[in-house]
Amino acid sequence: MLRGRRVEPRALITTSSETFDRVSHHGVRRSLVLLQAQALGIELVEVLLPSPCSMEEYERCFERAFAETVLAEIEAVAFGDIFLEDLRAYRERKLEARGVVCRPLLRP
Repeated sequence: MLRGRRVEPRALITTSSETFDRVSHHGVRRSLVLLQAQALGIELVEVLLPSPCSMEEYERCFERAFAETVLAEIEAVAFGDIFLEDLRAYRERKLEARGVVCRPLLRP
């Protein structure tokens, strides 16, 4: 959808469980997400979360990813799976504090 709007994604980001080897919220195997990123020719940034994971630890891991990976170079983020408004607002606040703009590119 982004490429259809002439926006080239720099990276895909996902949070995954170290313990269960799956995407945290969706249960998709990490290996499948990697294959999808490779098929698209886009770098995958995985935020590996311990289990259990406190909110403070989650935020530290997320911050580290945006400070130490290719994500440190980006200026805008488009989310493909956040349909819960409170979660979207939370992520937007956190990213905007880093100077990253959250654009509604995936909304109709």
